[in-house]
Amino acid sequence: MKIVNIVYHHHAEFNNPEEVIKKHAPSNGFIDFMPAHTKPTLVKHAAFEGTLKKQNTDFVFFRGSNKSWHIPFKTHKYISRLQPDIVMIEGLVFPLQVIALKFILGKKTHILAQHHGELPAKGLKKNLQRLADRYISAYLFTSLDNATPWINAGIISDTDKCKTLLEASTWLKPSEKKQSRMDLGLEEDKIIYLWVGRLDENKDPVTTLRGFEKFAANESKARLYMIYQQESLLKSIEQIIAESEILRHTVKLVGKIPHEQLSTWYSAADFYIAASHREGSGYALLEAMACGCIPVVSNIPTFKKITGYGNVGILFRKADANALALALEQCITFKNDSSRQKVIRHFEEELSFKKIADDLCLICDDIVSGTPLPEPSSTDPAPAYRYSS
Repeated sequence: MKIVNIVYHHHAEFNNPEEVIKKHAPSNGFIDFMPAHTKPTLVKHAAFEGTLKKQNTDFVFFRGSNKSWHIPFKTHKYISRLQPDIVMIEGLVFPLQVIALKFILGKKTHILAQHHGELPAKGLKKNLQRLADRYISAYLFTSLDNATPWINAGIISDTDKCKTLLEASTWLKPSEKKQSRMDLGLEEDKIIYLWVGRLDENKDPVTTLRGFEKFAANESKARLYMIYQQESLLKSIEQIIAESEILRHTVKLVGKIPHEQLSTWYSAADFYIAASHREGSGYALLEAMACGCIPVVSNIPTFKKITGYGNVGILFRKADANALALALEQCITFKNDSSRQKVIRHFEEELSFKKIADDLCLICDDIVSGTPLPEPSSTDPAPAYRYSS
């Protein structure tokens, strides 16, 4: 089976293959676990053209454009010459490109489109997305619930075309907690909570602080460390902390750190907090769980799926500081090595690059053979612990 994976987004800021490959590592790591006869050719767009073979994977680079009407004819001609069985498109926001690609590929090639957190377009582009739906054999969502806006908008015409496939994973590995805390200068006897993300409204650090404040008022050992890159709400966050005696003593704004240091932070922490309103992949949550952090996260579709519907974490109602505070109270019970190992085991079995590769192979076999496989249930058996009310 011949598979091609294409990223239409044009990375004009990159001038060499290694930069692009590093950028896409979280979503491309599954390649190493694909059987040799199904290993995809990866097609990218950047500020250069060329080919590179890396660890038996073919990377092909073309120049492109991020204008919505731009059709990369040279890229499409190259893909057509490969005569693929499957073309996997990263993102649901390239309808014109999908239509043009399908016309050059013909009926035998199936197109898969993977969701990356986008919402349906409006106006003319929405009409193009509806038209492109005719040429897409399957949509790949981290959680089937993420497909709901697309179905309600009338863009996806057949719900059976919606499949579940994790968008990304991580190579991060856990290290010993005590040593990690020593390396970071963190107190061994404290309960460490970690928040990683952009300081913006979607990540909702305000709800995180308000909920943590209520919880920390009765838990003297609780400490929250916040790592962030984008700082649009930084002044507001600093003001909230400054006005609260509890937060001044329990919250540390770490700021930006090199990615290679994250595994030490995740390994040192007991719990990972995320209050996001919407996520496509949940990169930071995946990294935290790979290192054994017990998740305390908002009950959005992606987080529910990643945590096994609360089987290896605690879910709380998004934008609800009281619900977060209650979840943080409950999570104290799970501050033990058994819970930590359960999270790591869940990651390895359900969230790893190998799991993505195995699931993608099944989906592709299903589509090419025309024999439908049963979809996994959208709800799991009752978890050992969960808070999602």
